[in-house]
Amino acid sequence: MSSKHILKLTALSAALAGAWGPALAQEEPSVAELSKPESVVSLGIGYWSDDRPRLGIYDGMPDKGAYGLLDALIIKRDDATGTWFTLDARYLGLDSREFRAEWLRQGDIGVSIEYNRIPYASPFTVMTATQGLGTSMQRVPTPSAPVLGEWQAGTVRDGWTAGFFKSLGGGTDFRVSLKNEHKEGGRLWGRGGAAEFAAEPIDSDTRQLEAVVSHAGKTFQIQGGYYGSSYTNRNSLV
Repeated sequence: MSSKHILKLTALSAALAGAWGPALAQEEPSVAELSKPESVVSLGIGYWSDDRPRLGIYDGMPDKGAYGLLDALIIKRDDATGTWFTLDARYLGLDSREFRAEWLRQGDIGVSIEYNRIPYASPFTVMTATQGLGTSMQRVPTPSAPVLGEWQAGTVRDGWTAGFFKSLGGGTDFRVSLKNEHKEGGRLWGRGGAAEFAAEPIDSDTRQLEAVVSHAGKTFQIQGGYYGSSYTNRNSLV
């Protein structure tokens, strides 16, 4: 079943529209006002009444309780120089926070920096007597005298990215970015043919470097650059 609502223009509403129409037209914003960048900041608080072992795996809110919520989008523009500044921050009250700041002079030069954190909380709690969890020196106790304790796997990845852009003129641009991601924590593991329980300790860095020179002309386009990556594991025994 569907329903329709039809609004009819009565004589009274037509008269009011005629009386207020010119005044409303005069209050319309100008083109400069419409194109002016706007900044927004939001602040709040949230509360979970129960634990969220599965739904909170990646969002930084696995446990019940209160969480602060803070987002900000700051945009500034200098019309005289064509320079923009942008700050975009999200989830600052949580472990899954991220932000990006950029300074850009249109058609000339720009720099940026970006940070993001990606948490992972395992939904399972392990009861084990293994000692040294979180390190590369772990000891499995004898089955005759186990002392059980709780352990929960989880990792945190902190990533930083720095970027640079420069116009070389004549349709030629240069850009470079450097990213470093540090990963720390532990995850479920096993050892030996008897499938003894262990936990893999994680403490590593991954780096990525990219540099590109590109040219776009009237008749052809060309691009060349370098990309490289490296990995460092501080747990050399694993």
